[in-house]
Amino acid sequence: MLFKNLFMLLTLVYSCSATAYVCPCDSKYFDGHCYYISPRTAKNWPAARATCRARGGDLAVPTSKINNLHIFQAMKASNVHKAFIGLYKVADGLGTNTFYTVRGVEPTYTNWYPGQPSDSGGNEDCGEMLPAHSTSGGDVGGQWNDLPCNDRFPRHYVCQTSFQFNEN
Repeated sequence: MLFKNLFMLLTLVYSCSATAYVCPCDSKYFDGHCYYISPRTAKNWPAARATCRARGGDLAVPTSKINNLHIFQAMKASNVHKAFIGLYKVADGLGTNTFYTVRGVEPTYTNWYPGQPSDSGGNEDCGEMLPAHSTSGGDVGGQWNDLPCNDRFPRHYVCQTSFQFNEN
């Protein structure tokens, strides 16, 4: 009887709430954003970004250690090992290795794998999140790497959108 009353009360509270925050069914909510991990389709960085923009967002930009960890855990749960994120380098002709976010600013948080970004071959202009790997300090995951943006290196990708505010 107590369970039945509790169930009825929760149903009433839920159904009477005036607002709801909604992510698409294929996305996960965290800290004010919805994150979509491409489960099957690997694309080059520009195509991945275009797909994210068509979904109403952009490639994800980790903004803190906990946010980066959340994205990494969502990738692991989706069985995605490497994925493009919203980092790219602008060719400035000066040989600098400065990465920017898809918002056009330098990231305030970074998590580069040791020795990265390396710009190996002079054309590693896009960023990806790496899978877990073992180090002397234990398992580490979610670190970043730079790689070419082109079709030779297709990757899964992580999209970030703001959650939708729905009124009932």
